[in-house]
Amino acid sequence: MKKRLFLIMGIGLIWGMMFGVGSVRAIEGMGVGMFPAHPNPKVLYSRAWLIYNLVPGESKRDEFIIVNKGKSPVELRLYPVDATITKDGAFTLLDEKAGRKGVGGWIKLDVDRVKLAPNEEKRIGFVFSVPKGTEVGDHMGGIIAEKTGQGDKNSALRIKTRIGLRVYETVPGDLVRELEVGGFKASYEEKTKKLPGRLRLMFSLKNVGNVHLNPMADVELINNFNGRGVKSRKVSLGTIFPGMTSKVPVVWDDVPWWGSFVVKAKVMYDRDLADMYVVKQSEVFYISNKAKFLAASAVVLLLVLVSFGLVGREIRGTGRKKKKR
Repeated sequence: MKKRLFLIMGIGLIWGMMFGVGSVRAIEGMGVGMFPAHPNPKVLYSRAWLIYNLVPGESKRDEFIIVNKGKSPVELRLYPVDATITKDGAFTLLDEKAGRKGVGGWIKLDVDRVKLAPNEEKRIGFVFSVPKGTEVGDHMGGIIAEKTGQGDKNSALRIKTRIGLRVYETVPGDLVRELEVGGFKASYEEKTKKLPGRLRLMFSLKNVGNVHLNPMADVELINNFNGRGVKSRKVSLGTIFPGMTSKVPVVWDDVPWWGSFVVKAKVMYDRDLADMYVVKQSEVFYISNKAKFLAASAVVLLLVLVSFGLVGREIRGTGRKKKKR
């Protein structure tokens, strides 16, 4: 019986070891749109964005169209702003209070307010001027249309509803495309009620050139034991402005329940030049809770079977002793 007691205690200990450790709102729906009035069919994305290639000191007069596709009249404030990127590499226009140190300060609008009846569109003129001494390369900003009269002025909570038109300026000269991959790390995130178990990949990127980059990465999951590739995928790493550093997280669902892997990433940052890339890799070892549960269940089942085997032997041995008496 002592053997059975120690066996049951062993089962509880193993189970405890396995499981004891705890583990500026968009304008969508407002019905307002903005787009360039004079797109160049030869320039990619010119139907959606204002794109220029002016030299320092040069100015250009242009227009954009703003349209109200909604069923109610709207009044909008118009103002230019600079642009930046979010922590995960997404393009975003700054708030009006952030100041205009770049493209936002190079735009002079003819009007700063516009009223639109339902299904009405208007052309808004402006002058775009690139200051003398502006560095060669890419510069970004935009024009914001913000709905007026939003929320209660006496309320602490005010929601701004706005839409932005991107503005890109590339100052001609010696354009340099160069990316530094300062770090790359892979880690496992355990499954929750809402999310499956997944790998989180963190890229630390710095644009040391003078044009914006839209890097892509070919990522491969390699088995550390046999060197074979298990899974692979291509991911976008967002947009990185010149001189900026970005930490871009990428999640990878549907990975094996457990294992030791090398995660290899080939980061490419020029669509036209295939040889412009950086290769990084990170090792990761994990055992998911699901794998732990299955392993623990198998161990418990085995120990229970062994326990019953020992009990059976003990009963048979006791019976033999009684017969001898």
